[in-house]
Amino acid sequence: MKKLKHLLGFTLVTGLSVFTISNVKAAVVPCDNITTEESLRTALNARCDIITLGDDIELKSPIEFDNIVTIDGKGESKNYTISASADFEASGSNGTLITAKPVKANIPAKANITLKNLILSGAPKYGVQAFDGGEVTLDIVEIKDCLYGGVLVNGGIVTIKDLLLRHNGAKGENNGIEISKGKSVTGDNNPKLIMDGILESTETDGVVNVATNDDNLKDFIIQNTRDTENKIYIEHDGIVVTNEAGTIVYEGNGKLKDGIQGKQLTYRGKEAVTHKVTISYSEKSISFVVNDEETLASAADTINGIKKSVEDKKFVKFVTSDGKAYDEEVKITSDISLIALFEDVNVQNTPDSEEESKEQTEENPNTLDSLPLYLVGGAVAVLGVAGLGYSIKKKFEN
Repeated sequence: MKKLKHLLGFTLVTGLSVFTISNVKAAVVPCDNITTEESLRTALNARCDIITLGDDIELKSPIEFDNIVTIDGKGESKNYTISASADFEASGSNGTLITAKPVKANIPAKANITLKNLILSGAPKYGVQAFDGGEVTLDIVEIKDCLYGGVLVNGGIVTIKDLLLRHNGAKGENNGIEISKGKSVTGDNNPKLIMDGILESTETDGVVNVATNDDNLKDFIIQNTRDTENKIYIEHDGIVVTNEAGTIVYEGNGKLKDGIQGKQLTYRGKEAVTHKVTISYSEKSISFVVNDEETLASAADTINGIKKSVEDKKFVKFVTSDGKAYDEEVKITSDISLIALFEDVNVQNTPDSEEESKEQTEENPNTLDSLPLYLVGGAVAVLGVAGLGYSIKKKFEN
């Protein structure tokens, strides 16, 4: 009987265990054919790698994502649209439709969103945002009718593979892509815009802009890959976009605000082209790296440090190994070695011309050139005195 009780108990426990295990199944979350905001958020929370839409979706609040995902809006006959609903409510100050936003936690998440075959429309602020180190890739994306702007590079990284911008921004203005660094962005995350394909716009002005009311923005980076069809350049009058022939087709909102430094990188494939600069001075040498076609002046802190590094001497110029002077504004296209020349602070300058030499001689007659004149004059004076004494002697003798 005891054996039977033990057997029944084991059977019941075993049966209970089997029952429990067999009924604990992970819920299957669909990642395909997403047709509502609710199902889209569910797929994002389930960390689907690729989410495909099955219909247009209206959002009632922003999507802020902190992981890696691709949202593909390709339909059978059209690309689907994500837009703001009539009752859309911002999340704090964020009124952007989709934001790549890293979480602030002990284990940092990788916020990297790829939008593909998708239309973004009607945002109360921006269509898409790369925030505080977050990354966004735009591949066959169209953005239109967003009240503040199409794309916000807000201390994050945006890569353009294929982007069509229609009008975005306030009425009468256009703000296609805005480079910014809001107050909530951490210190090390500066905005970066990578051009790696095609950028089209129905507007010709205000296509790539730098924020003019952003006191936190000091530095940003523009990169062009080797194979990109359109290129983005930082010019004296602002940012411009060129076509494959190198002709400017779009312009930004004008000259950069004072205090904002844009850095231009040229790329071959995915690797930046850089050159090593070595400068020798006072039995020392220092090496640093500049990007292709940058100048010595681009490494201002390093250059100024070299100029001030030799005590009691004045910096003269940089020269190559054969003694040729090197202008700090000349673009560097290969590795180069230079010598920094210094001179003693108290060294007197030598005359640069015969006229200057003559002026110095007149002001300072005690020179080697005037020595013969003094010698001759002295001899004449001595002979004159001797002659006078001889005459007086002869007179008294007679």
